[in-house]
Amino acid sequence: MGCFAHCLTKLKSTRSYPVIPWYYYVPSDGIENERNDPYSVRRLPASEHGDCDNKDSGGLFLWAQSLFVLAQLLTGGLLHAKPTYGIATDLVVQVVLIAESMRLQAMMGTYGIQTQTPHEVEPVQVCSSTQLVHVYRELGVCPKLKLTGRPIRPVGSLGTSKIYRVCGMTVLCYPLIFEVSEFYLYRDMALLIDDIKTELQFVGKYWRLSGRPTVCLLVREEHMRDPHFKQMLDLFAMLKKGHCDGVKVRLEHLDFMSQGEFPSEMFTQFKQLQHDYIGYQ
Repeated sequence: MGCFAHCLTKLKSTRSYPVIPWYYYVPSDGIENERNDPYSVRRLPASEHGDCDNKDSGGLFLWAQSLFVLAQLLTGGLLHAKPTYGIATDLVVQVVLIAESMRLQAMMGTYGIQTQTPHEVEPVQVCSSTQLVHVYRELGVCPKLKLTGRPIRPVGSLGTSKIYRVCGMTVLCYPLIFEVSEFYLYRDMALLIDDIKTELQFVGKYWRLSGRPTVCLLVREEHMRDPHFKQMLDLFAMLKKGHCDGVKVRLEHLDFMSQGEFPSEMFTQFKQLQHDYIGYQ
């Protein structure tokens, strides 16, 4: 709000843009006339530094001013209102399975689960939602107007279900639930499976953008070594059938994306593990 007030103050100082004052007042030399004949004295708008009688008062009505600016942007075609749609009962959530290595991919294939490795989806870059946060920090930055970018907050499920174009590159981010952590719950396979189901249900319920959401699920080798890995295979088998607890899903490959050169100084891509042989011992 402080940056917004600063911008409006600059606009007001140029006298080239209408502003909405916090209030209107009767000047001191007209108070007696106003008492004798109400509404006969012309009200004056509060200035940005306060009126002539009270230097500590005055200012802009920021809430009304913000509505006015938004209305001007809308009528000028510089801003477009996003329509609110009802729940799409026929929405299908696209699911992309990314295996950490080729041998993990081969093992998943023996169970009939088709996955892709990070190298196979290139030039699409698979990155964490944390990397996307750093990109958003640069959005809307304007030192002249004292505007900073997006605060460093995690990107939610809907944000990671979109395919982004960053510096001409095609980027797909995996959800926060796959972020590597030393916290012990990160190793809980049952919790991860439940989080995946919750993720798909949330996206399927609240997705309002055009097109289908795309959820990226990572399969790491450490998952395979978990005693409850069979439950994750059962989940993937359910996804292959086209549903997940009432949500319509569809397993997709990322072969349709365009090519490009990836800005390595900005992102850290999900790293594929390399092995001398594909099989497991």
